Amino acid sequence: MSVKIPETSVMAENNGQRNAGEFVLGALNDDSDDSDDDTTIETYVTRILREITDIMDEMETIKNKVKVTSDKTELDNFAETLLQVIIKLDEIDARDHNAIREHRKDAILFAQGTLEFIDEKLEKK
Repeated sequence: MSVKIPETSVMAENNGQRNAGEFVLGALNDDSDDSDDDTTIETYVTRILREITDIMDEMETIKNKVKVTSDKTELDNFAETLLQVIIKLDEIDARDHNAIREHRKDAILFAQGTLEFIDEKLEKK
C-alpha cells in the first residue's frame, strides 16, 4: 500500500530520503514545539506521512515473508516486530491532522491483520 505524499522543498533537498542513521521505528516521536507556521506544519505532516508509508512498506515485506515460511521461530519474530510497530504507531501525535490519523489507523489495521494471519498459520501446526 502506497500513499501519495506531497513533496516539500525540504524533502526535495534530501531527495525524499531519510537522514543517515534514522530508523523508521525510531523516528516517529516528535517532541519539538512546532509553531503554527504553515511550512512547519506541512513539513511535520509530510514527514510523519512518509514515516507511516515506510512502515507500511516494511510490513508488506514482512507479510510476504510470513506467507512463505512455516518456521515457528521466524513467525514469532515477525509477530514481535509487528507488535512493536503497533506500539510505535500508537505513539504518533496526529496533532489534529486527519491524514495522519487515517494513515496511522490503516497501518495499525494492516499490522493487526498480519498478526491474525500469523496466528492462523501457527494454529495449523
